[in-house]
Amino acid sequence: MTTERQIAANRANAKRSSGPKSRAGKARASQNAYRHGLAACMTMDADRISAMDALAREIQASMRGQIDRAGALAIAQAELEVVRVRAVASALFAEMPNGFAKDRPATGSQGSEKQAARRQGTAEKPGSTAGDLAGLKGLDRYFRRVHAKRDRAVRLALEHLSDPFGINSQ
Repeated sequence: MTTERQIAANRANAKRSSGPKSRAGKARASQNAYRHGLAACMTMDADRISAMDALAREIQASMRGQIDRAGALAIAQAELEVVRVRAVASALFAEMPNGFAKDRPATGSQGSEKQAARRQGTAEKPGSTAGDLAGLKGLDRYFRRVHAKRDRAVRLALEHLSDPFGINSQ
């Protein structure tokens, strides 16, 4: 049975842990799950559709017509998702030298305690080196997912072929 003291403690804890109260805090908390948009499905605008169509035609031509149009489109779409994840990783890599430069202490000087505290505080922020490394580590999940999707699309498209790469037909 819960005592009155426990109930009072629970109510006090609930008041302290009910989320942000300010407009700025709520706006910041609403972006907690958003990082790079890779979990969302790829939008199909006119440019992507034309790129996917061109890639599908190229895949069909390279396989000498052994893959049907649907299989080539599935492979092309999966490949474009791989390219999208690589672009996000490249952007993170491009930003990393800036993070490394600003987190390094100045050469030849010890720096003040204030500067050291400021450097230590930036290591936890999203734009810092530690944040960039964590972001790169988090991309591994998306790399695995899109590579598996592409491999599955290729496997399904080539499933019915006995000699998928035409090695013995030449």
